Amino acid sequence: LYFGVESITPPEAAVIRDNAIKVISREEALSDIEAATARAAAWAARFDCVLIHFDVDALSFIDFPIAENVRRCDGLKLEDAAFALKQLTALPQWRGLTITEVNPAHAPDESAAFARLNEVLADALG
Repeated sequence: LYFGVESITPPEAAVIRDNAIKVISREEALSDIEAATARAAAWAARFDCVLIHFDVDALSFIDFPIAENVRRCDGLKLEDAAFALKQLTALPQWRGLTITEVNPAHAPDESAAFARLNEVLADALG
C-alpha cells in the first residue's frame, strides 16, 4: 500500500503495477482521511502480516516541521496521519512500524515537536 503519495516516478509505477500495490493518493487522503484509511485497512485485511512504514515526508512541513523534505507544504496534517496510524495499527494482523525521515534540526522547538510526535505514536500504539 502506498498511502498519501503525491507523485510516482516511472520506476515506482512499474513496481506498483508489477506487485499489485494499492495506491491511495495524497488528494484522496486530504479530502477524506477516514475513507482513505478505511480503504487502506480493507486492502490490508487480506494479508496475514501488516507492517507500516511511516515516512514523515508525507506530512505538511508547514503543519509539523520535522521532516527532511522542507518543500512539502501540502502533505497530510499530523492529526490526519495520527488517525490513519491509529486505525491501521489496530488491525489484528499489524506487526510492526518503522518511522523515517525525521529531522529534528528542522523543528523550531525540537522538544515540543518530539513530545507531540511521541504523543501521536503512543496513542496509535495503545
